[in-house]
Amino acid sequence: MFCKNCGNEMDPNAAFCVHCGAMKGVGTRFCANCGTENLMGGSVCTKCGYFIAPPPGVAGEQKSKVAAGLLGIFSARWAYIISIWDTRGRRWHSF
Repeated sequence: MFCKNCGNEMDPNAAFCVHCGAMKGVGTRFCANCGTENLMGGSVCTKCGYFIAPPPGVAGEQKSKVAAGLLGIFSARWAYIISIWDTRGRRWHSF
């Protein structure tokens, strides 16, 4: 594995590069698979075909975090509404 910021070889278990300090997976200047410099700014390595950067518009992780947050808010609210409904008398509890 190679640093995507400086191109030096990295330990696969390392969280950051010991040469430049960049976090693992950060950068698009070098291929993480073979260490070749990405001179043309492409998203695929010209030497080995490894994806250097995700294609534009791929932000699935961010969308899933927002969706999970909204789901949590709405499910908590729904649980509260159900908890104050008196099923025997078919009326709302008055606190």
